[in-house]
Amino acid sequence: MEYSKLLQSPTFCTAPWMEAHVAVDGKILPCCIYNERTPFGNIKEISLEEAFNSEQAIKARKDLVNGVKHDGCFRCWREEELDTDSYRKVHNREFGEISEVSFNGMDENYKLPVLTLKRLDLRFDNKCNLKCRICSTHYSTAWIPDDKRLRAEYDITGLELHAEPNHEFSVSIDEENYQKLLLTLNTVNNLFFAGGEPLIQDKHYEILQYCIDKDLAKDIDLVYNTNFSKLKYKKWNVLELWKHFNRVACGTSLDDFKERGEYQRTNIKWDDVIANRKKIMDYPNITFTLSPTVNIYNVFSIPDFAHEWIELGYLKPDDMNGLHANLLFFPQMLNICNLPEEYKDRVRAKYSIFINVHFNKKYYIPIFKELKKILNALDQPRNMEEGLWKKNFEKYNKALDRLRKEKFMDVFPEYRDLFNMKDTKPMI
Repeated sequence: MEYSKLLQSPTFCTAPWMEAHVAVDGKILPCCIYNERTPFGNIKEISLEEAFNSEQAIKARKDLVNGVKHDGCFRCWREEELDTDSYRKVHNREFGEISEVSFNGMDENYKLPVLTLKRLDLRFDNKCNLKCRICSTHYSTAWIPDDKRLRAEYDITGLELHAEPNHEFSVSIDEENYQKLLLTLNTVNNLFFAGGEPLIQDKHYEILQYCIDKDLAKDIDLVYNTNFSKLKYKKWNVLELWKHFNRVACGTSLDDFKERGEYQRTNIKWDDVIANRKKIMDYPNITFTLSPTVNIYNVFSIPDFAHEWIELGYLKPDDMNGLHANLLFFPQMLNICNLPEEYKDRVRAKYSIFINVHFNKKYYIPIFKELKKILNALDQPRNMEEGLWKKNFEKYNKALDRLRKEKFMDVFPEYRDLFNMKDTKPMI
């Protein structure tokens, strides 16, 4: 099948030909949502070239070309079942044209004799200054002390915690392989950084400086998933580096706003977020989008957040569609599909009112498709019995509230009746 037709196939994805994702533990994957249990290899052990010609990589490419829904790509298949714009679809749309060179370099056995990467997705370590409720020690060093205390001092029997006990600071790459990685930048058009928190990773700044010094920056787009809490780190001011690059897409993992945001992403200061948003507005090559991870904590307030920031001029959906909703699937106790049906109905009612009020306003229209994605996820069958969900959700919140001296019920009045709190009526 010719390449242009493959791009329209219901299974084909360009990622295993042209993108390398290096995870915080060194696993090499074709993208950030590929199943980590079946990596192409580990950069601490083999090179990118070896990984992309491994048995697993060859099988992925063969399946995707031949109409097989490869098992490593299960998250895309799940999102497409929800009738949403999956990573695969976005990838083909945005990178299909520049990926043809890599595809045409493949031999008849689905091997890549010459690896021509166009996109690098780099997560150099799990260092992070926040300890978000939906996160874990695997992606945040700030979580490590709380994780140890949570396991030692509180009853967490039956809870699906996100990572193994005592997961410590993890560096994805050693110096030798890092130097080899730098050489691949000559063909790269797109650099994606996440973490941990990429804006406090030393090698992130070293790579930006390398691209500037080698006169590569002007032809490279930068993409981020950042908690947006810091724009300065050690000797670096990231804004001074960003101005050298073609474009910078600043995707911010802000799950909620004001005190709700501070509760969900512990250690973040909302005033700092506002100040940082204002700072980047003067840079014409920087676009901004909200990228919340949608879960039980924030599902009610996503429209409120979007509305306030659109009205303040902080969110301009025509830049990058404004809002990109990431759906949380694990842990199950935070998955919105497990909400009691009456709470799902309240979410549906609130979203319907929001859409009806703003249906003819151009800045709001791109938001609606993301709300539809959330509603589709809400409609999925629960994967945890309601009584068990309530027990585990309450146990998790109470333990973290005691540990962090926070009060869930003070911040989320919409759940007070669910947990027998009589002083506040449920909110829509």
